[in-house]
Amino acid sequence: MRTNVVLIRDHSASMRPLVKGAMADFNLTLDGLKAAKKESVYNDIRISVVECGVGFVAENKKVEVDKPVELVDQLITYTANGSGTPLWDAVMMGINTLNLNSCKKVLPIQEDIYLVMVITDGLNNRGITSSSELSNMIRMLQATDKWTFVFRVPVGYKKEIVRLGIPDGNIVEWEQTEVGIAKVAEKTYSGTQSFMRTVASGEATSTKSYYTTDLSNVKLADVKSELTDITFEIDVKGIWTADEDVQIRDFCEKNFGEYVKGKAFYQLTKPELVQSNKKIILKHLKKGRYFCDSNYYTTRDLLSLPISSECKVRPGDHGDFEIYIQSTSVNRKLKKNTKVLYWKNA
Repeated sequence: MRTNVVLIRDHSASMRPLVKGAMADFNLTLDGLKAAKKESVYNDIRISVVECGVGFVAENKKVEVDKPVELVDQLITYTANGSGTPLWDAVMMGINTLNLNSCKKVLPIQEDIYLVMVITDGLNNRGITSSSELSNMIRMLQATDKWTFVFRVPVGYKKEIVRLGIPDGNIVEWEQTEVGIAKVAEKTYSGTQSFMRTVASGEATSTKSYYTTDLSNVKLADVKSELTDITFEIDVKGIWTADEDVQIRDFCEKNFGEYVKGKAFYQLTKPELVQSNKKIILKHLKKGRYFCDSNYYTTRDLLSLPISSECKVRPGDHGDFEIYIQSTSVNRKLKKNTKVLYWKNA
């Protein structure tokens, strides 16, 4: 299988204060792709790069085309001198680049998959491609289940990208500071690793949840400052062989004396579809403390998950934490070697 990646970088003048962060983002993304290639000899990863909004006329330029990932160099400079952001044109150029490259490949096209990654500090403000034209193209390509689009955009811009048809879970907002862009770079690195492992294993050829659960850089102090300690309000029981495949209602009635929808939480150990109104509890393993929020979205932000829509959640790097997802089902079947948490005050 061959993975064809196009990286689209914003080089408009408004990026000038952010060039160090943008360069770090590109280099870290490239590191993630190179690491994925080393992990799987069966996955050929090819890179194309489009620079958006370059120079006085704000042109879009292809600076790499169909290059083996191991031969792509990291950036040591990042210019930001463009007079505008023809972003939709740049994305269309990236799509066309991958499509044209496909015709030249030895492998059958049906074995290829495609990943389009965009980083920008603004939205489209010039060019000839309309949002409806780009949206139609993106939706058509995503319907093949071979194409994944990932956007990193400033805070408040996600809605516009969702209108294009990009899944909420493939968009992450970043504060327009070098610190903000650095945080997103780490999330993108983790998302890249998870996505490429999924591709290499044959589980999927596209994703709607590129930004997977990632707590590797979250500290206990961060959790304490953002969430509420509920340690003394919950009870936890493990599922062993005798209880495997038992329904969650029966398990809770047996172990906790009752079952009320919304008060039981199951441990995240496999891919799950999580609705936007589901609460999430974090357990700090070393301290044995449990934390949750009351607004549904603070924990999601810590986990790099979309806030306003359901998403397929794949377990990532949980660091020093365990993750528990709220259940509103009565017949969910439980798996052994996992745990159920019951929070009567939920």
